Amino acid sequence: MKFGLIGRNGSGKSVVCEWFGSQGFHVTSLSDEIRREAVRQQRPLDRDTLTEISNQLKAADGMGVLAQRAIEFTQQYHQVVFDSIRHPDEVRILKAHGVVFIGVDAALAIRYQRVLDRKRDTDFVDFETFKRQDEAEFSGLRPAQNIKACWAYCDIVIDNNQADKAALFSAVEQAVTAWID
Repeated sequence: MKFGLIGRNGSGKSVVCEWFGSQGFHVTSLSDEIRREAVRQQRPLDRDTLTEISNQLKAADGMGVLAQRAIEFTQQYHQVVFDSIRHPDEVRILKAHGVVFIGVDAALAIRYQRVLDRKRDTDFVDFETFKRQDEAEFSGLRPAQNIKACWAYCDIVIDNNQADKAALFSAVEQAVTAWID
């Protein structure tokens, strides 16, 4: 079984990946290739730089390049969850390989607080910058990212406005079990 996660920054996709990992799934992020390229270029791992590199890769090799590379990278696994899906071409490529899509969503203020709390390299931004980046990724203002268009492909949607990790794990387990049954 293969699942793909779609959602905005801070929605809880990484925590959902933790649940899948605990169930024996191989977890891979489409952004892994972008981070590898940033390291090769000796560039910072901030969100704007990663977006720029993503745009470069997609301009050179097509909007679905990250999904295609992720599929190739995970061929040996039967249970996979794909994270960081941000373009409809990525969704189409993954869907052609039998991926079921889960949308994870939460309110803007909750997502921003989560971003502040996790303190990744991409997370050190003020609220206005977070909102600007979020809107650009969601609405397709950045040509290589359009989470809103991806959202239409979600087979399952999980509301993650609760603060409790156990509640999110439970919601994911219920949704996945219902989908499989």
